[in-house]
Amino acid sequence: MPAPEFPADMSVSGDTFTASGDFGMYDEDEFARQLGEFVAAPRDAYVIDLTGVTFITSTCIRIVAETMVNLSGENKSVTVRANPSIYHVLHRSGLAVIGTIEQVDDS
Repeated sequence: MPAPEFPADMSVSGDTFTASGDFGMYDEDEFARQLGEFVAAPRDAYVIDLTGVTFITSTCIRIVAETMVNLSGENKSVTVRANPSIYHVLHRSGLAVIGTIEQVDDS
């Protein structure tokens, strides 16, 4: 199987978890692990920045959804930032009723 054109990358800075690149099926476990570690640490607010994501599997979207539900259930603020393509998928899935989903233009 060829390497992805845009390898998955994740990092944390303050209250923000940033993901970029292609998130295929081989990245799902690591995505879940790193996002889980991010939300396990107490923070004032949680921001999941997906503006640099070029591809994401439905499993990774489910991981984001479960994270939003869990944080919301604990009365913690969660915001997901996404480029127009990913925003469309997240918004159509109904996640906007759980937390804030912000569209960030590609400019």
